[in-house]
Amino acid sequence: MTTKTKEKRRAESGKRKAPKPKPEPVAAMPQLPALEDATAASPDPPPADPTPPAVKPGPSEAATITIPVTDPVPGGYRTNHADVQFDTRQSEALHHVLAGLDAAGERLDNGRRVHHKVDAVKWVFDKIADQLGL
Repeated sequence: MTTKTKEKRRAESGKRKAPKPKPEPVAAMPQLPALEDATAASPDPPPADPTPPAVKPGPSEAATITIPVTDPVPGGYRTNHADVQFDTRQSEALHHVLAGLDAAGERLDNGRRVHHKVDAVKWVFDKIADQLGL
């Protein structure tokens, strides 16, 4: 027995697909004014905000914080892994720290260049460990 395609079977049975309607032509796009005309017709920009924006630290500036530390519970559990999700503000702060450490050419205690967010977090804890004499 031979296999017939759907089209051949439809043709033999008298059933044909309805022709697809042709799309209607699209009206022409209106002509936009030239750039010079648009800028000339626009009103003057609003006056500048009298309050200056917040000053962000430059590459040579540093942030100083005090971190409270104490002796941990003897024999307590210590993990080598932390899965952290930052909120938007914390993420922005981390990017500022990473950019500053990378620009300053800082390295981890193992010699690795601080080039990723995880490296920046490790660098902070390396410095804390150094100050604690660990």
